[in-house]
This record gives sequence, structure tokens and C-alpha cells, in this order.
Amino acid sequence: AVADDLPLAIVAEGAEPQPGHWPEVTNPTPVEQMTAHAGNGYQMRDAALLERRGDYLPEYRTLITKTPSAAE
Repeated sequence: AVADDLPLAIVAEGAEPQPGHWPEVTNPTPVEQMTAHAGNGYQMRDAALLERRGDYLPEYRTLITKTPSAAE
């Protein structure tokens, strides 16, 4: 998945193999061994906020600073 306002054209190709662009898979990873890990952006976000090189969007800041009410 790509979360981008202006994704590159290659994103439209999808995640399936593109014949002629990559070699055929000869030793596939078994499904039970496939593990997704957070990418560089996950840690980069925290570092940018800590170093004051980034900030939350106003809409998100409102959500995370909203005081919970007993009536909610």
C-alpha cells in the first residue's frame, strides 16, 4: 500500500509479479514465514517530532489532545 497524495505511476502496477521485469521466483518464502515489519518512516516520524522537524496535522492534534468526557 502507498499513502501518498501524488503516487508514482509504477504504483498502479500493483503488487503482483510483472513478467519480464524481475526474474522468476525459484525458492519462494513459505506463507507462514512471511512477516511484515514497520518501515523507516515509522521511526523517522518519532525522530522528526522529537527533534521538532515535524508536527502533527491540526486535525490529529485535536484528536490526541481532546480530554475524554464521562458523558462520551
